[in-house]
Amino acid sequence: MAVQCGWAAIDERGRASGGAAGDQTGYEVRLGSWYKFGQTEVFRWKDRDKAKKYAEIIKYWCSGNYVGYDQGQRITLGSWCKAHNWNYKVTAKVETDCSRMVADAINCTMKREVLPVTGIFWTGNLKTELMKTGLFTRYYAQKYLTSDQYLMIGDIINNPSAHVISSLGTGSKAAEKTPVTTKKPVATIAKEVAAGKWGVEPQRTTRLKAAGYTDAEILQVQKKVNEILGKPKTTLKTAKVIAAQGLRVRNKPTTTGSTIIRVLNYGTVVTCYGTARGPGATLWWKISDSRPEYVSADWLY
Repeated sequence: MAVQCGWAAIDERGRASGGAAGDQTGYEVRLGSWYKFGQTEVFRWKDRDKAKKYAEIIKYWCSGNYVGYDQGQRITLGSWCKAHNWNYKVTAKVETDCSRMVADAINCTMKREVLPVTGIFWTGNLKTELMKTGLFTRYYAQKYLTSDQYLMIGDIINNPSAHVISSLGTGSKAAEKTPVTTKKPVATIAKEVAAGKWGVEPQRTTRLKAAGYTDAEILQVQKKVNEILGKPKTTLKTAKVIAAQGLRVRNKPTTTGSTIIRVLNYGTVVTCYGTARGPGATLWWKISDSRPEYVSADWLY
């Protein structure tokens, strides 16, 4: 049985742009069996859990009617997801195209803007942009291109001059295997990170994920590194957000009775204009010199 794939195809009139928002026919973005379209490369997620999440997102978009095809309005899907903290379950009629849908699904999978929503991203530069993320391995042997037997769920199948689709299943000769890994304790890894053995960001996080550490474990490592290095956050002028799913900015230094103003993406650099202690002596940073905007220092480094 052929591996199921998902892709953005064409608008309701058989044209590339100018149609109505949303999927008018049920086939503007679609599910279908793997097929040959001149593909020359396959990109495979290094993190298999991320691969499955990516496939889930592509399948969700291709199964509903909110996402349609229009090259002229291709950023509206990503813009909606970004505005809703990378929630992929869209509730408005939006548009995309084959390459932009891939980029937006990657962003939603990672819960951050890995590939800029308004950036230049198409099948022709897909290889360069995906490999820069450190999230993928590229395959170009014929066995990955001439049949679906060696595909895995979440694979991104590309023809640089024409089209890109995504695998939603696994081929008969590429069964998912549970890797046997021996992970070191968080405390041990933290000592190695503090000693510089895992490099610097963003390569450090990429290497830790490749070694099998989850986002939650990486956050634990970072907290432990902070303790080892003995860097009190109150002395920092700037710091980086290390919350994988984003850090909420509140109007008071507490999670109780405060209002969420906005959410900062992973990697955002903030400046400290003062500190405050919340309930339980939790340390908060004031990140604006003119407005009451606070973030928990537990998620900064």
